[in-house]
Amino acid sequence: TAYGVAGLAGPLLAGYFKDTAQGALQPDVWMTPFIIAGVVCLLGALIMSFAKRPGLDRKKWGKEAVVEPS
Repeated sequence: TAYGVAGLAGPLLAGYFKDTAQGALQPDVWMTPFIIAGVVCLLGALIMSFAKRPGLDRKKWGKEAVVEPS
């Protein structure tokens, strides 16, 4: 799952970027991780915009099985 991948890869990437930024006095060094995080968030939002709500199969369950919201 995404949670497992992020749990494994997140600390490794954070350590890599911390080691890379060691001794740098400019905040530009931290721009790469923020851009990566922003792109991943936008990608997740794009994927969710195409997701469909699960529903009942009317052919399988019949019309009486569908509960209309009130």
